[in-house]
Amino acid sequence: MKHVILSLTVLCTAVATVIPPAWATDLCVDVNNPNVAVHIVGKKFTVPLKNTCKPFIGFLQAGGVIATAAGAGCTSSDGQFLRLHVTAHGDVLDYSFSFECNVLLPSLSGGNCRGKFIDNNDVIVSFPAPSPATSAHCTESIP
Repeated sequence: MKHVILSLTVLCTAVATVIPPAWATDLCVDVNNPNVAVHIVGKKFTVPLKNTCKPFIGFLQAGGVIATAAGAGCTSSDGQFLRLHVTAHGDVLDYSFSFECNVLLPSLSGGNCRGKFIDNNDVIVSFPAPSPATSAHCTESIP
């Protein structure tokens, strides 16, 4: 019996030191567009494995608008990019947002996003070119 308890103790200790704790973090993407700063947060979003996708659910902040956001994130088959598509709608000003971002992996640094805004008069505004974006793991409260 002592041998079994000792073996289980050694096994549990080994597992605890080898497997890092899973911290519940969010993914934040900041789009550096000259017209409006956009902050996108995926609540408890983790980067998918190579050649797989995951749902992206969270919120977006842009120019004083806060909107619920949903979409998907897919990691390329070679594991070098996270491709993220997010759509959001802010009810206060009746704006819609759509973003497609490419984030470099595994660093999450670098990348770019293209976006479109549709205002309450159905005027569509597109980013003229991909805007630089920075990404990081973060922990954010829903505003």
